[in-house]
Amino acid sequence: MQAGKPFTVRMAPGAGRELAVHRISDGAWFFLVVAGPPAGQTNLVEPAELARRTHLQIPATLQSAAWSAGAKPQAVFRPGVYELMLSDNLESGQGGYKCRLKVTGLSPNNSSRPTPLRGAA
Repeated sequence: MQAGKPFTVRMAPGAGRELAVHRISDGAWFFLVVAGPPAGQTNLVEPAELARRTHLQIPATLQSAAWSAGAKPQAVFRPGVYELMLSDNLESGQGGYKCRLKVTGLSPNNSSRPTPLRGAA
């Protein structure tokens, strides 16, 4: 996935009601869909809606607070490796589905457009 471009998570209906993103580089967890979000946080979609869906589009520019005390909203995605976790109850340890993705960096002008090589027309 290239930073700046939204991506789509494909899943089977009923695969889970909660969705989290684990940023491997610093161990930060971002719970994007949960049964009881903390005060001031909103779900990307409601859990029942997630359970019915076959896909979910996640903005690459998504801002959320990490799942820790006093965390402030920040960019969820930056260059690096991530795990997406989908389960009926993420904190139960009952299992679910997991996939890994790699986010590549932005071009030097901080856009998702490719930067032309020097001398290119």
